[in-house]
Amino acid sequence: MVEFLNISIAEKFEEVTSNIIVLYATKADAQRIFAASSDLTHRGKVWIVNEDASKANNVPDGVIASRLSQTPLSALRNSFTIVKHGLKFLNDLNETISPPTTCSKKAVDSNWTENHGPQFLSLHGNDLLLEEDKIHWSGGTEKPLEITLPKHLRAVTIHDPPFVYITPIISLSECKNVGTVDVELSARDTIPVVGSGPWYPCPRYGHNYTQHFCCAGYAIDLLSNLSLPEMNNSNNTSFTFSLHLNDSYGSVLLSEEGYVLTGALGELDSDMADISIGGMTINPERERYIDFSEPWLYHGIKILEKSIPRDSPMQSFLQPLKSSLWIALLVSVIMVGMAIFYLDLKSPFDRFYNVGIVWCGFCMIMVASYTANLAAFLVLDQPEKGLTGVTDPRVSDAIEALINGSLDAFIWDSTRLDFETAQHCELRTRGALFGRSAYGVGLQKNSPWTPHITSAILRMTESGMMENLDAKWIENRGSRCAVEVHKSPARLGLMNMKDVFILVTGGVAAGALFSVIEVTRERALALRYAEKWRSISGRQRKPTLYNLSRPVIRRGWRLSSSQVARRSTAFNIRLS
Repeated sequence: MVEFLNISIAEKFEEVTSNIIVLYATKADAQRIFAASSDLTHRGKVWIVNEDASKANNVPDGVIASRLSQTPLSALRNSFTIVKHGLKFLNDLNETISPPTTCSKKAVDSNWTENHGPQFLSLHGNDLLLEEDKIHWSGGTEKPLEITLPKHLRAVTIHDPPFVYITPIISLSECKNVGTVDVELSARDTIPVVGSGPWYPCPRYGHNYTQHFCCAGYAIDLLSNLSLPEMNNSNNTSFTFSLHLNDSYGSVLLSEEGYVLTGALGELDSDMADISIGGMTINPERERYIDFSEPWLYHGIKILEKSIPRDSPMQSFLQPLKSSLWIALLVSVIMVGMAIFYLDLKSPFDRFYNVGIVWCGFCMIMVASYTANLAAFLVLDQPEKGLTGVTDPRVSDAIEALINGSLDAFIWDSTRLDFETAQHCELRTRGALFGRSAYGVGLQKNSPWTPHITSAILRMTESGMMENLDAKWIENRGSRCAVEVHKSPARLGLMNMKDVFILVTGGVAAGALFSVIEVTRERALALRYAEKWRSISGRQRKPTLYNLSRPVIRRGWRLSSSQVARRSTAFNIRLS
């Protein structure tokens, strides 16, 4: 019977946090209860019992009991003392007082009931003195705390990488030997999780089955650090814990019969769990039913997109200026060049060097503007998607589709997106954080552990432990993703100006090609004319007879008849 009572009392007091135990029982029952409650009579507990229970043979040291210290004779003596004290009080009052004579609701003299009555009936007045330093508390001399924190907590968590990873096992004892595990993030994506863990058993309980898993991750590591004792603190705030899995963090479902709490939220409200750990967002709806610690991780909403390197097309050096300006410059160069050439050709004076200098000044201004815009393009060589925000129609909800290129952007929780960018080097987050919120540790309503968990989180934040956990589980890219940090101004390289060299090379090649064509054509024409000359020179041609007596008249000259006669006579004399 004592054994059964011992087990029953242990079960009843398993989750009792109060250090004050009130017992009202007979002497025999109290003796049995004290014998079965040896674990509850140690230092830090205060028992308040009735007089009969205080007479038990095994009453613990330091029990507070109410006991009648008067015998009937002493009670009679005290009654006469009270009467004497009252009569003396009336004699010293020096006024006529009429006590109540009827049982009506209204007293004859309210001054009697409100002022003189309590003084007449009270022997010691209103003073109550309690000397705590003279109290011998059970188990020692220190005053115990009001409550005792439970040393074992039932923790519920949810599979939610990177906060909680799970891997199936056969036996819960295998969690101590878990090494590197390939954890499935989605149907087509798995990542290796290094076995630095720590890994803890976390079964999932169903209606007729139990599935065994091992859990590790950001939240599990946080819970492991929260369970450690605080240094230089007399109050022991360490605890042990047991994990089990649920399918969701929970929400409030309204129905005609009231509300239903699901997931981890429902377990905390129905006393199926003491603490919820994971990426549980703090919101007013949940705070109506459970308590939250101070936030251990702030998060919000971000946009995730695929990082596409900027390509370098052939016309990239034309990008600093718009096409309309390029066309205007081309037309201006042609027209101004033709105008200067025409003026220089037709002018009777020297060349117009002043006009050329003005044109060179205009060209210098345009070249300087082009150079400045080109430098800006090279420095700001970051591809932009031009997203308008959360309402952009291109935003969707699948990372796989984003990696495959069928989506342009994806809006989700910032912490999870940072984790995805650490796993996939081609992804990156864009824009500032919006919709700021926070993750907290969920506890039962009015849980005594809430202030202690909050204090532990603040200590871990101040010591840098939270930054270490964040770097370990979220920002740990390993050596797969090369992060470029530019600490000096960007310098131009061959890749930046390769288009100009390609165009120059292409122009030289085209010029050489046209030169070869021109030389070949000229050679062909020369050979053709040479062959034609040979054919003409090889023919038998009759000698041409010239009449030397015929005067030669130049074009444009008009000779008179006397001049013609004189020239003919002179020509005949020469022949003779």
